[in-house]
Amino acid sequence: MTRSLDDLWARQVLAPLLGAAGYRVSFAGEAVTTADVVIATTGAPLPSDHKAPVVRLRSEVSARDAGDDSIYRYDRHALLGALSRQVGART
Repeated sequence: MTRSLDDLWARQVLAPLLGAAGYRVSFAGEAVTTADVVIATTGAPLPSDHKAPVVRLRSEVSARDAGDDSIYRYDRHALLGALSRQVGART
């Protein structure tokens, strides 16, 4: 399976940073039974049985449409806000 550059960045950079901050991270398409958050890159299918909150990342600065709830992957403040809202609400 070939991974996109967005997915590689999320796995090799973002996931270790979130792990160091105490989050258990999983990715769309993986088993998420023990994850605090699921990271999904643009276009990644979500598992139908996921229980963890999902944070969708995009590589473009601007969202494509008004219904797009994804976060620009380098927007630190938006990412931290999403984690706080979605993961913090579960604890």
